[in-house]
Amino acid sequence: MININEICCWGQTTPSNRNFTEGERLLKAGHVIKCGKNQVEIYLLLYTPLGLIILLIRILCGIIALLLASALPDVSTLRTTITNLFSFCFGIFIKKQDCHHRDCNVKIIVSNHISRLDHLALHIAADSYTPTKYRMQDILENALGLIHVNRNITSDAVINSDKVLAFFPEEAITNGKGLLKFNTKIFDCDINVQPVALRIWRPPIAEVAVKSLGSQWWSDVMSYLFVPYTLYTVQFLPVIKKQQISEDQQFGEVVRDAIAECLGIPKTNLTARDMVEYEKRYLMDQRRAMLRNPTESPSTSRHTRIDPNLEMMARQVKEVLPLVPQHVIIQDLTKTRNIDYTISNILDGHVRYTPETPSTTPTTQQLSTPSTSSSNESMSTQQKQMNFPKSANARMQSFQERKRELIENARKKYIEKHGLNIALNNC
Repeated sequence: MININEICCWGQTTPSNRNFTEGERLLKAGHVIKCGKNQVEIYLLLYTPLGLIILLIRILCGIIALLLASALPDVSTLRTTITNLFSFCFGIFIKKQDCHHRDCNVKIIVSNHISRLDHLALHIAADSYTPTKYRMQDILENALGLIHVNRNITSDAVINSDKVLAFFPEEAITNGKGLLKFNTKIFDCDINVQPVALRIWRPPIAEVAVKSLGSQWWSDVMSYLFVPYTLYTVQFLPVIKKQQISEDQQFGEVVRDAIAECLGIPKTNLTARDMVEYEKRYLMDQRRAMLRNPTESPSTSRHTRIDPNLEMMARQVKEVLPLVPQHVIIQDLTKTRNIDYTISNILDGHVRYTPETPSTTPTTQQLSTPSTSSSNESMSTQQKQMNFPKSANARMQSFQERKRELIENARKKYIEKHGLNIALNNC
């Protein structure tokens, strides 16, 4: 069980922090994110040798199925054989419920979306086909329960289709514990809809996540090949007729209510776009946290690669605020990605840090060059940095003064280093 302090530690915030309160809605929406159970447990380790053997056997069967699909004609009998072969390769078993609600005259099936192979499960259970933009051989498409469409499918194409079409209006894979908002375009058709509730289950001996956050399609498919089997429960719901829907009701919401009530899960106000944005932000925050963690061991930090752009921006901030530790600057830059914002956060006191102690031991080069005045000016700049003005105008004025001093000191050092006979007032 994760407590609130661990969440705040992960988010680098506190329960009273504005970032935490603003992100509370996204944290509550975590029930629609499939993180899975990827913990290495004893029984999973014991099953791994057998799982690898099953995986190799299924890969060989899959290759045979692909060769048959590419060589044989698209005949109904062969198509069914190849579909059963793919079902064996992926270890998919189907359990139907409430089949008396199934109406073969209905051309649209609408279901929740819980895995990458939902289309195959519905194809086996209801002989339906899911539109896809990817082009494959006809027999392979038909065997997998897919149908190619060049663009967004229209209502006329749905009405005139001779096949039962399956749609997933959530448009994003969830873990089955919440329903996203439906894309209502498919419900514009003046046609009846057959709702279907999908559930998925895997044996506890190898309860690998069907879909993990940020996973690729091939890793999700490999999980089907590894586990003993995957059980899909397909529950047919009563057909919803558009003519029975009143004008003040939305057809899509009525269908979503029926599926949510059957599964016993809540409806969310999130869309597929919110899911994608949340996933990107979550993964990016994880990468940023791995860039530079002050508490990590030196051996870990040696293997951590820091973004070169962050390093360059951190150097620029360090030139303006030399007493701020480098890792503190990088931590804030990973959030803002902006030099000015990071400087403002530090000057406004939003970033806490322990000022670094400036080195007072002069180097050989400093002793050999007449740069006493510039070093004194640098020390005065550091002393000014320690006293932050309270008003915003005063802070901006102080910032501009330090900036001018740093530029002037750099010019003086450059002239002294190269022995240029240039008046400093003309620089």
